[in-house]
Amino acid sequence: MDKIILGLLILKSMTIYDIKKFVATYLSHSYADSLGSIQYALKKLLGANAIEFVTYVENGHNKKEYTITKLGMKMFKEWLEQPVNSRSSQKIDERKLFFLGLTEKKVRKKVLQGYIESLKQEKEQYQTIQKMVTEGTNDPIQEAFEQLKSDDLVKTRLESLLGDRTLYNGVEDIYHYQMSTLRLSLLEIDAQIHLYEELLEHENVRLN
Repeated sequence: MDKIILGLLILKSMTIYDIKKFVATYLSHSYADSLGSIQYALKKLLGANAIEFVTYVENGHNKKEYTITKLGMKMFKEWLEQPVNSRSSQKIDERKLFFLGLTEKKVRKKVLQGYIESLKQEKEQYQTIQKMVTEGTNDPIQEAFEQLKSDDLVKTRLESLLGDRTLYNGVEDIYHYQMSTLRLSLLEIDAQIHLYEELLEHENVRLN
């Protein structure tokens, strides 16, 4: 949240309610817009001298309007230009995408290239797992079934959830949905790679 606030304050000075409204309108799919989380981030940024505020009265109410400082600009720029190393920080990368237009072209290209490479590496890892499971010599469903039926405690737990399905049918369903989760991850990665490659191509054809 602190990086989002810094990015917003580059564009204009805001009150806490302005920030909350913006996050709720444009970023609520990824980030909480609670006043508590925003207040915490503002306190952290004030402590780091990244932002400052002025107090004024409007309709009889005291308000604070926050502005980014030179140090805050430096902190934001350094964060935005950091290379992307893995999908483990996906939310951070979404924030970078949102504000990437604030940076110069060479920085945008570097960030996009780094994220594409990271996603391709992640895709290879998922594909390796998928290949190990689907192309192995053993039947994964039969193998899982044999293991589960030999463990009375686990078998009892599963059977309490299976309803009128047999244990084998239950294992089939578990396998199907677990593999579907893997497929979903691959689809999401492909979609992200496609988007970032489009953005990179856009940068390559632009004159400046």
